[in-house]
Order: sequence, then C-alpha cells, then structure tokens
Amino acid sequence: MTPGGSVLEPRASDTLLFAYGTLRRGGRHHRWIATSVRWLGPARLCGLLYDLGRYPGAQGSADPAHVVHGDLFAVRASPVERFLVGLDRFEGSEYRRERVEVTRADGRAVSAWTYLFASDPSGLRRIESGDFLGDLRERSELS
Repeated sequence: MTPGGSVLEPRASDTLLFAYGTLRRGGRHHRWIATSVRWLGPARLCGLLYDLGRYPGAQGSADPAHVVHGDLFAVRASPVERFLVGLDRFEGSEYRRERVEVTRADGRAVSAWTYLFASDPSGLRRIESGDFLGDLRERSELS
C-alpha cells in the first residue's frame, strides 16, 4: 500500500511473485529480495500451509476455505529469469516454482510465480491460520 493506503498496481509487463514465508515483508530473508522487487500488497493463495521448522511449505488446494496468506511483489530485477533462477537455488529442491492464481486484497485474481512444497506433508503440523509470520509471532508469545 502507498502511504495513502491504496494498493499498488502491477504493470502489464510485470512478472509477479507471491511470497508466503521468510521472503515476505517482515520475514527474516526478505532482505534477500528487497532491492529486486516492488511490494504490491497482501494476497492469498488457495492452499494449505505447513510448518517445516524455520520456514513454511505451501501446497495448492481446490477448497476455497484453505487459504495461504502472503505478499505480492512485482519483480524489478533485470533480467527477470536470472532473478528467478537465483530464487530457485535459494528455495532448493524441497520446492518447485509454479505459476499460481492468487487473490489480491481487493478480490482481483492475478497470476504469479510462487514456490510450492514438493514433498508429502504427512506428519507436518498444518498452520491453520495460513499465515506463517502470524504463526511465528503467536508461538513466540506463548514461549
């Protein structure tokens, strides 16, 4: 949002990235992408979020009641593909980069890249709120 509270608009040529974990604004690895992206506002993905310890993993879901909260960014880095390949390395083999539909705060759907957890989540704790950063805050308040 801008200082006046409005959500920023992507340009038609923008490559969009949806971050739901440590790359979100306020996340411990956001600094890794901060100079290469422009924040467009909050967004949500239809999916399930799992606690992998120091970071989360999301998987898509067809159930609209399952929501993963995150941030939508426009990639400013050039070339974009080099930036995405760097993110591929950062995310590692546990994740696969996929185009997904995310919903912006105003209800509009857009297509964005994100990293989905590529393994079986059996035995992992599901983050019911769908909000990794909120879950971290809540857990730190309880300890």
